[in-house]
Amino acid sequence: MAIGAARVPAAGEARVREPGTDPVLDARRGTESRNQHTEYGQRKTGGPAAAWDRGDGRGRPAAAAALHTAAAEERPSLMASRTRTVLIVDEDRTTRDRLSGILGRHYRVLVAATGEAAFALLMKEQAEIVLLDVCLPGISGLDALRILRENYPLSEVIMISALGDIELAVQAMKQGAYHYVTKDVEDGALLSLVQRAGEHLDLNRRVLS
Repeated sequence: MAIGAARVPAAGEARVREPGTDPVLDARRGTESRNQHTEYGQRKTGGPAAAWDRGDGRGRPAAAAALHTAAAEERPSLMASRTRTVLIVDEDRTTRDRLSGILGRHYRVLVAATGEAAFALLMKEQAEIVLLDVCLPGISGLDALRILRENYPLSEVIMISALGDIELAVQAMKQGAYHYVTKDVEDGALLSLVQRAGEHLDLNRRVLS
């Protein structure tokens, strides 16, 4: 750099101004100094600044703890979804593996290849949401849905259908299924549907409680 040439600060670099060269900045410094004296006095007398310092017993200032709590309450419900259990019932192992891989990032996942295996599992486990294939060997998907509605009324059932089985899936919705998906459902669409099913389940529980 040539002697006497003005140095231009790089992008993102802090800029330093000497006092007296920026009247707006100097006025702001004066206000900040007065605020600091006021804040010190409030800490000594138990004012608002002291409330900030008292904290919540976990190493966080009280005001910061309040902000932390508010932010936690606004997080998407998928954060709470890890406590839910989803049961996937599908004869096709590829479909079971794919759907469990998508949902396993957010939920506890159980799998079964038949309706009989699913009901045996439900004797030991509780599943809030069941993804149920329309066409199953043994107990059909529609029969399994009827049994689920009668015995597990607070579980939501989402039918799984191949493209040629959509009419059966719509029929299942008329018999109490929450919704249906095709086997090639996109990841985001599946997560969104399961999340809505969980919210619907929570609403029903509140109404019945």
